[in-house]
Amino acid sequence: MHSLDYAAPLPHSKRSPKMTQTLPTCISADMLAPSLKPKGVAMRGSVATSQVCPKCEGKFDTILVDYGVRKEKDLVCRSCLTRPDNYFVRVYLPKDIESDPNKRNLRIYSDSDGHTLSSYDEANRVLIKIQEELKDKTFSRRNYQAGEVEAYRGKTLFPKWLKTKKALSPTHLSEVERYVRLYFIPFFSDKNLQNINTAHIEDFHLWLEDEQIEKGRKPLSVKTQKNIMTMLRNFCNWLHNRETIARVPIFPKISPPQAPIIWITKEHQLSLLKAIPDPYRAIYHFMMYHPLRSGEVRALKVKDIDLKARTVHVERAFSGKEVRSRKNKKDYYIPLSETFDPAILRGKLPDAWLFTTPTGRVYSREYLPKLWKDNLEKASLRHVALKDATRNSIASQAINRGVSMEAVSKTLGHSSIQITADRYAKMEVETMRGVIDADNVVDLSSHTAAGGDNKLS
Repeated sequence: MHSLDYAAPLPHSKRSPKMTQTLPTCISADMLAPSLKPKGVAMRGSVATSQVCPKCEGKFDTILVDYGVRKEKDLVCRSCLTRPDNYFVRVYLPKDIESDPNKRNLRIYSDSDGHTLSSYDEANRVLIKIQEELKDKTFSRRNYQAGEVEAYRGKTLFPKWLKTKKALSPTHLSEVERYVRLYFIPFFSDKNLQNINTAHIEDFHLWLEDEQIEKGRKPLSVKTQKNIMTMLRNFCNWLHNRETIARVPIFPKISPPQAPIIWITKEHQLSLLKAIPDPYRAIYHFMMYHPLRSGEVRALKVKDIDLKARTVHVERAFSGKEVRSRKNKKDYYIPLSETFDPAILRGKLPDAWLFTTPTGRVYSREYLPKLWKDNLEKASLRHVALKDATRNSIASQAINRGVSMEAVSKTLGHSSIQITADRYAKMEVETMRGVIDADNVVDLSSHTAAGGDNKLS
């Protein structure tokens, strides 16, 4: 029995031999264990080291080491039974991969994640992977160059990708930055994203839930998970467009349940409106007759109201504190309600904001719903979210009156009728019930887009 000494300490591994082992037996190349050979691949390389034995300064030979239960190939000094702590892979590139004969012989000193090869097993795995890549014609030497790999780690690429997203609205950009900070960087930080694949995507999706629990955060909703995965797909598309990856990984299909639409009647709307103090009432009154988004209403200017044509021009919206073009980038017109009070325009310049607080400030995204909620509570009225009491209610009331989905879609400012149909399809079915049950007509006000009783009274 002889002991094996090491040229330097090795990392803990189940493949590390015990201090006492059977004397290794020399073998030839054709005695390589079948499990180490990739099927259908002619080996065009070998595992080697540039080190010499620290005791006799002799070379290391390829032999089989007997570990008792198994034998594994390694580089060992025959005389001193030492082995190296640093390996490299010799690879010979075929003509169809590299036409220059002087560049066909490669030495690979790290794996595709930039980690040095500290064991024979690690080096052999890299060799097998390279042989498979050569067979598939996906091999690139830059994937195994440590300096190159640093430029392709997640901690480098995600910040670079973020710089291409400056066109996003401030609110959306802030969310994407949060995804990068909380999820993308922690998971992908040190990974070489030249090799990102479907397995990484699946592992990341599973990790999201565990990460929330470990950090003591509340579970992510299905919709939030979908948003995170959508932005990760966008990142992968960016990698593909830059030719960093050959193909975009497959992403899991995530389908969040459609939230039921809550709505109220016009009478209920106006009863809630009475709870709002007079100095603040104008903007809420406008929202109960014009189904615009909160950011669009707050960004309206005097010049957007045409009293002669009786129209409202919708061309901008607030995103955070910044005024930008609308969500789908297209401006549009909607009819001006007969209930609009022209006195709102009096004494204001065309570029003045249409609605401001009594102190002359623009309503913020947070202040508008807070003021609404606080005043309903003061009046001991059941709370209805501002969007439900305005935009959703107007659309729901219109569909119940038999207004076409196309007209509702245009008034809501949706970029396509499909968006409206997906949201309000079940409600539209109720408008047809009289055709099916002519002798048993249902009161439409008792039905909702979710197929249940979500009309508040």
